[in-house]
Amino acid sequence: MEAGLLTKGIGSSGGIKQIIAKTVDFAGSDAPLTDGKFSKDGLFQFPAVVGAVVPAINVPGVKAGGLVLSGEVLGDIYLGKIKKWNDRDIVAMNEKVKLPDRDITVVRRADGSTDWKSKVGQGTTVNWPTGTGGKGDDGVAAFVGRLPGAIGYVE
Repeated sequence: MEAGLLTKGIGSSGGIKQIIAKTVDFAGSDAPLTDGKFSKDGLFQFPAVVGAVVPAINVPGVKAGGLVLSGEVLGDIYLGKIKKWNDRDIVAMNEKVKLPDRDITVVRRADGSTDWKSKVGQGTTVNWPTGTGGKGDDGVAAFVGRLPGAIGYVE
């Protein structure tokens, strides 16, 4: 007897909506349900996986894995404070990398997010101060891949 399993990455918000609507048998989410929500709907949850969110860049002349960015610099890029790849804060961390005088194109998720409570917002949607939105990890990766000078984040 064979069994199959079909999975689809639709984001935490989508997974929560589908499990509550009982249109799927199980769902994974980076955003845990509140005690009241999952018990009210007859659901249970348990920690199973830890996901990592990593930046993805498309900077002409910079090889894969060849750029160092601190959390503070990443935050400043996404807040619109750092606008060029040759910004002094990026250059200071990457003295051996030739960084272009090129605008940074910020790519962020257009669908729900559970991060960035302060400055940007809280909940499943946020008010991004800058950037282009891609739907899910696939959308962000596609934008970054085709936009020279882009930075995004994927899980």
